[in-house]
Amino acid sequence: MKSNTAIAVTLFILATAATVRDCTQGPNYCGYGLLHIGDYQSQIYQALYVGEQPLVDGGRDDLFYCVGGYGGVITFVENCGGKAYCKDGGNGRSDFCGGPPDPSSQNGDG
Repeated sequence: MKSNTAIAVTLFILATAATVRDCTQGPNYCGYGLLHIGDYQSQIYQALYVGEQPLVDGGRDDLFYCVGGYGGVITFVENCGGKAYCKDGGNGRSDFCGGPPDPSSQNGDG
């Protein structure tokens, strides 16, 4: 019984580690995209605070630059709300502000 529990715990840890990653250095990311790839909420709050930005929708519709490094350090770039929405630029490309809302930003799928 103990070995089954140990195997289950090990598989859970490996599955969790596989679903969480750091942002890639260089591109800009929408807040909802950062939340999709990892637990970035506290870093988003900190980047908004340092950038002297209001906390709107938990930073989901704001644009952040990935400095990189361990933990995927981010900095605030631009607030997309109001005049436009944060849009997914696609794999390996920067996200950007513009156009109608991205459906994935509304349901949390990033």
